This record gives sequence, structure tokens and C-alpha cells, in this order.
Amino acid sequence: MPDFVLSDASLFVGVYGEVKRSTITLEEIARSTEQRDQIGRYLAQTGVVLICNVCGLGLPTCDRALVRGQDATVPPGKRVLQKTVDLWSAVGGGTRSKVDASNIVALVDIVTAAVTRIAVPDDLAKVLARQARDAEAALPDDLRPVRLEAAPDA
Repeated sequence: MPDFVLSDASLFVGVYGEVKRSTITLEEIARSTEQRDQIGRYLAQTGVVLICNVCGLGLPTCDRALVRGQDATVPPGKRVLQKTVDLWSAVGGGTRSKVDASNIVALVDIVTAAVTRIAVPDDLAKVLARQARDAEAALPDDLRPVRLEAAPDA
């Protein structure tokens, strides 16, 4: 069971997420085989995982040479920690500590990369099919079908 997921309203999972203690580095989380290799299983399913150690966020992905779908897990040697951001290293003291603005930009970049990364054609097909269903459902009920008239021969 992942700690969190990024999904649409119908629970089409785009990205799994795992949160660990701050004493564990993002690199250790990315290569972990704990919990029946949960990071490897999530990578095998979606190609990306968001990981967090409370202090920072990371984006493990699959090695480009790996063909997903052949195995139930992605082994640690085939994982790449693509991006990381340390959210709290630049925080100043005081009663109202704030994360540095550049780190917020990096955080948004990681989440954007996670939800927009499409690693294999099957994943792209699922995303496009979901978007087509959502677009169709959003059409107003009174919208009349558009019919193309054949152009008169000249």
C-alpha cells in the first residue's frame, strides 16, 4: 500500500508515493527493496515514483534501457534518481521558517515531471483514453452532434 498516490477522480493512478523517515536518504529510498520491493513494484507499474524523507523529495525513474512489463519489479541497479530537492536545508531559523523559493520551484518541477512522464506507449494510451472519456463527459447535454456536409462537386 503506497503512502500516497497522484490520480484522477476515478482513481486512475498516475504516480505512487512513499514517505520515509528523515534519517533515510533519498538515494537509500530509491534503491530500497523493503516491503517486498515496493519501490521496484511501483516503478514497474508506472515508471516513476515520488519519494520523500520529510526533508526532501525525489523522483526515481527506470533506466532508459529497461523494458518495463517484463518483470514484476524494477531492480535497484535499473533505477535512476532523476531529480531531488532538499526542502529544508536553506530554511532560516525563527518562529515562521519558510522554504526557499527556488526549492519550491524545484518541488513543482519534480511533481510536474512525475505526472507528465509517459514512459511506454501503453501508458500514453491509458492517459489519452482517460482524457477522451473525461472530455466526453464534460460536454453539455444539449450539444447537438456536428455533422459534416459533403462539399458539392465542382
